[in-house]
Amino acid sequence: MLTAFDATDLSACSVSDALDAQTGGGILDGIHAMTPCGVVIGFAFTVTFEEGPGPFNEYLSSVPPHSVLILDGGGRTDLSLWGAIISTEAHRLEMSGTLINGACRDLTELAEITYPVFARGRTPRSGRGAVHTVGVDVPLSIGGVSVNPRDLIVADRDGVVIVPHRHAEQVLNRARRITRRDEAIRERVRSGLSLKDARSSLPI
Repeated sequence: MLTAFDATDLSACSVSDALDAQTGGGILDGIHAMTPCGVVIGFAFTVTFEEGPGPFNEYLSSVPPHSVLILDGGGRTDLSLWGAIISTEAHRLEMSGTLINGACRDLTELAEITYPVFARGRTPRSGRGAVHTVGVDVPLSIGGVSVNPRDLIVADRDGVVIVPHRHAEQVLNRARRITRRDEAIRERVRSGLSLKDARSSLPI
């Protein structure tokens, strides 16, 4: 059985390069790391929000350990869906990280918690009382990219990659081949070979 830990030797770039029309998946453009982090890997657990008061972060108790939580706030950056207190709880629950199609806050405190947070923006305004949870562990579409529960998420400072669960093993194997080739090319260039010759000597 594939686990998220099978991808700890990879990066968002190598996994992105391994996607194609058959595997599907894609990049969540515009969502970037808001905290210091390495590579964040885990299976997606999704939450959606709508305007109006109501439940805000009660979904946390339903998130399996090592999941990557994806909060879809419709891309709004005028209010926050995430902050330092909830990051502290997520860290305690052993979640792998949080990706927000929207905004977060408390960046100074977040940097001290060592819990990875990615977002479209940041704002000091809380979303509590302004938006509420309407869907938990449901399919999403963010910027035209489908995100389904249990899809594999690979994120780092370069960005966020979504890999459909049914193709995850295939994509990871291809990403490893790409990583090994890229490392070999860099080594040959360091040894004095031109980039053109290094690439031609190591076909894909």
